[in-house]
Amino acid sequence: MADDSVSLTIRRVLAATWRGDNTPIPSADISRTWCLDLQWFSTDDAESAVTALAESGWFVQCDEGYAPAISTKGITAPLGFCPRIEYLINPTTFSESIATGSSAAAINPPPTSSIAISNVEPNPGSPLPTTISSSTTSETDTDDSPVDPRMKLVPRLIKYVGRKAGLEVMEIERRMERKQLALGPITPWMCLILIAKEQGLPVDDIVVMFQG
Repeated sequence: MADDSVSLTIRRVLAATWRGDNTPIPSADISRTWCLDLQWFSTDDAESAVTALAESGWFVQCDEGYAPAISTKGITAPLGFCPRIEYLINPTTFSESIATGSSAAAINPPPTSSIAISNVEPNPGSPLPTTISSSTTSETDTDDSPVDPRMKLVPRLIKYVGRKAGLEVMEIERRMERKQLALGPITPWMCLILIAKEQGLPVDDIVVMFQG
């Protein structure tokens, strides 16, 4: 387990949790965000991770809860980022050198598309796809955190929703990004479901696919 991968994963976790606003958050709310909003871990794993990160110095304890020991502004993660629980339960010990180290360049890579779109375009009148041939990748993602398998459904469904709604793929992606910024911790597929609903499209089949 490389320390650089562990610290990079932790930074991204903090950024997804605080989103640039380092206001203290109660421990229970942090666990709830990881379990319910981001759907990363079980309740027990989330609570263990919060404790481990606090003990290793990544969290600063305040009267209102915990604040991150680093600034989370500008830290990004690839779409579908899902951290390894062992990185958070057995974290590297936080130090000032980690906060200002050379690994910071890897945290803020140049903007690139984080969604790989399949070249096969679905027929607007065809049923929703059940098998996906595309995958999500990020050349700048230097850790080996697994991507949620549900992310494999997102690229084709972006095209599906775009065609049904009469919108370009890039516009669907922009709307997804805006919803993530506006709503805080929210999964990409939930953004896609909200967009489909706003366009008056039936979403029951999409919900079933993501629950499957």
